[in-house]
Amino acid sequence: MSAKITIGCDKRNKEKPWVCRWSGDFDFDTGKSKRYAKSFRLKVEAEQFAAQQTVEFSRGGLRDESKETLKPFCDKWLRLNNSHRPATQKLYGHTIERLLNYFGPDCLLRRITTDRAELFIAELRPLKGDKFSDWTKHRTLRHCKTMFQSAVRWGCIPKNLFIDIEGPKPRTTPWHYITPSEYMRLLDAAPNPRWRIFYALCYTGGLRFSEAVALRWSDINFLSGEVTLRNRPGTDKEPEFLLKDYEKRTVPLPPTTLDMLEAAEAESTYVVLGKAQYEKMIKLWQKHRQSWKWQDAFYNAGREFGRHLRKAEIEPAPGETLSIHTLRKSCIQNWSNGLPMNVTRDLAGHSNVVTTQKYYCQVDPYYKAKAAEVIEGLLKKVDV
Repeated sequence: MSAKITIGCDKRNKEKPWVCRWSGDFDFDTGKSKRYAKSFRLKVEAEQFAAQQTVEFSRGGLRDESKETLKPFCDKWLRLNNSHRPATQKLYGHTIERLLNYFGPDCLLRRITTDRAELFIAELRPLKGDKFSDWTKHRTLRHCKTMFQSAVRWGCIPKNLFIDIEGPKPRTTPWHYITPSEYMRLLDAAPNPRWRIFYALCYTGGLRFSEAVALRWSDINFLSGEVTLRNRPGTDKEPEFLLKDYEKRTVPLPPTTLDMLEAAEAESTYVVLGKAQYEKMIKLWQKHRQSWKWQDAFYNAGREFGRHLRKAEIEPAPGETLSIHTLRKSCIQNWSNGLPMNVTRDLAGHSNVVTTQKYYCQVDPYYKAKAAEVIEGLLKKVDV
């Protein structure tokens, strides 16, 4: 169908005589196409609109006005994207609740203009029981971009009006880099082999909390010295395990960690969990499948980690964060100091190298201290 829009003059309409007319897409049920018209006061306004719409139609833009409203669209989007983890589904639910509260459930998607989309992001407010920060705004904007891109793909709207919005830049909090000597002190402070293995998997293998807790003995290849992380569906006896970004990856472990694993006693199919913890985990999984988190299998790990830090005399500087996840960050920092960034990204299991560089690789204090020495060395070579 032609993307052309005709311009005519209706002298009966004194206020807006210039009219743009175009046909919608052919409807095979009725055998017809709907006709549309838009009036303007000046001819130049009509010509500008016609030129703009002609370009949009030639790019595959909507010729018919969509009647899709916000609430049915959000419900459909959730149904078609129900493979997310429960925690991710909950966060998308927060975004949808904010959208419905602001625009209303019966708001037509095509009525969400650029200025209204920008105002929505600018005027975001916390929900009940919701921790609100610039990170929340950033996440909400990211969710909107993802959801409304689906609306474009489904033909509900011609353009994703959230895609060009720049939200507040989240402030990145510095984290405490755990040095190799501090890591060794942490191992000495750990109360039993399973805690030491847990710390070793995070610090020397870069495993996330859930990846370390969910690791099974069958995932370890002692001949090649590698662990393989992959998705596992849930059963009546075993909880599901989903990798972030759903990408299988293989990570090599250093000999010191492999020796620690070989010397450990296998009390269950899981490396970190003892027999009692394993039995408790299965009961929790069978009772709380919809809200399952692997953190529940290693209960109060954060509190115990704090005790071990104090015993090892490891204390972050003022303003620095230090958590179990910092072990993984420190491992990625160590990798980045000796490996190409694309290799570090692959080992870390990140889908984008920007994530690795921005959030996991801080400037090493050693190299920062060397900066003045580098300049001084160059100056000394200059012949005056």
